[in-house]
Amino acid sequence: ASKSIFIDTMPYDYDDGSISVWINYSATSATSGDVVWDVQFERAASGSLDIDLGSWATAQTATCPVAGTAGIVVGCKVTFTNAQADGIKKGEVFRMRVSRDTTDAADTVTGTDIEAHSVIIVQ
Repeated sequence: ASKSIFIDTMPYDYDDGSISVWINYSATSATSGDVVWDVQFERAASGSLDIDLGSWATAQTATCPVAGTAGIVVGCKVTFTNAQADGIKKGEVFRMRVSRDTTDAADTVTGTDIEAHSVIIVQ
């Protein structure tokens, strides 16, 4: 499965609590089936991580359907406690890895038909 890695800083108004990651995606041709998304965080606070080695927290997973019409964008929410998000605190740098888990039996969309368009973190 292909993976995308994003690097950012957690906003200063983050309350160090639960967060959700919204993945907006569509299918190129599929009109039925489910997609399994895996999302992982890695805290990269100053002086705490060798970014070359990586130490990703356990992936959190969500299974979400494709739209009934190919090309229609839908969203999928993956939720995290702060601990599941590797304990990231406000103002800290982090990496987030988003991938589709085609090895999960719940992922029933054929092949590489899914296109991720945007990823949004919300509190």
